[in-house]
Amino acid sequence: MTVNNWFTNGCNYQEGVIIYAGLKNSKANLLRLFKLKESNYNKQKLKYELSKFKEVAIAKTVITEVSNTPGNTAIPPKAPKPSQEPTYKPLLIRDLPIELHPTFIQQKKDYATVCSLKMQLNNVGPEENALGLCLQIESLFDAIEAAWKILDHYTDTKTILKVATNNFTELTPPQLLLRRNSKRSSLTKANKLITKYKNTDTTKLNVSQKTKLAVNLERQQLKVIQLEKDINALNELINT
Repeated sequence: MTVNNWFTNGCNYQEGVIIYAGLKNSKANLLRLFKLKESNYNKQKLKYELSKFKEVAIAKTVITEVSNTPGNTAIPPKAPKPSQEPTYKPLLIRDLPIELHPTFIQQKKDYATVCSLKMQLNNVGPEENALGLCLQIESLFDAIEAAWKILDHYTDTKTILKVATNNFTELTPPQLLLRRNSKRSSLTKANKLITKYKNTDTTKLNVSQKTKLAVNLERQQLKVIQLEKDINALNELINT
């Protein structure tokens, strides 16, 4: 089923969750939220997310039912492997340098805010518009994910990523859209470079080449985090 067909066929919630899970650019945090339960908030948020992927097709899933009648020797189909979602490591503030304490504290606050907004959305009546709350939750989830990239980078490498906070408030609405689209394009290129660097066969490299590869990888990882932060800031301004 395509995203377009889902919108024209009544927007069944469970079918929508399956479609979203099959999209290449679906977000693990949102997918977990959608799987919790069907609610007015979740359905409104699901519609908003899927609207970004109209005309994107996913492969049709065929489910084979196996009867439990005696003598049936049919082998049931293997269950599909669950998608790998990012797992965040247990981390205490004492494990981090003081420079990262604000990042750690802020992501805790953002998560608490998400929980509060989720409860508010569960109580939104059918006549009310839940889109504003959905956008807030999406923005907070993005901020939490960006924070954990910085924290995970420190726990993995013991180095601190310096991410700047850029101000886009002086841009006009058309300029905001152009700047966001430009940064999205740069983000796609940076992610492709990261994949390329990670897939490099280091057994054929000397020490100097390995060092250069590690430096280039860290530079692109920092670039991705900076671009994601800028895109989040631009989205907040666009959606206000």
